[in-house]
Amino acid sequence: PMLLTKWGKPCDVGTIARVSVLGKGSYGLVCKVRKRSTGHFYAMKLQRKETVASLYAGDETRVNFEKLAFATLHHPFMVELFYALQTKSLAILVMSLGSGVDLSGILRRNGPLSQEQVLFYSAEITSALSYLHCKGLVYRDLKPANVLLNEDGHIQLVDFGAVCDLEGKTFGK
Repeated sequence: PMLLTKWGKPCDVGTIARVSVLGKGSYGLVCKVRKRSTGHFYAMKLQRKETVASLYAGDETRVNFEKLAFATLHHPFMVELFYALQTKSLAILVMSLGSGVDLSGILRRNGPLSQEQVLFYSAEITSALSYLHCKGLVYRDLKPANVLLNEDGHIQLVDFGAVCDLEGKTFGK
């Protein structure tokens, strides 16, 4: 199968090599991958389409929802979508890879954040949420595990599957 890039050009899925599993969830898993031709690393989210549809009462449009949200939203404090693919059973998103550290990991490892860290991360989260609200969208899954840090120490919101508009309607409807 071919991956469709954000620029509309195909990329052979065979050019992507799985490096490690970053996490598992109810929808599927997220892996660290490397594009063989460039050596660049990405996060690849593999979601079982049947599981996503069953969690949303058989709503097949939810499978494409996160891809549509990523394709529409561009902000420095949100992960960036590079490639998207659907097979018969999977929806696959290839996104920017942060440092691999999320706020829940930092809290477990280091305990409470300092006041300076709280102010810094809160300002960046507020910027990302304000951007979504200006687009008429609500991010409904804010939790430390969905706030990653990039290599420069800035936040990156992930997991846009629960985003809805201000009236409570999901993005794809």
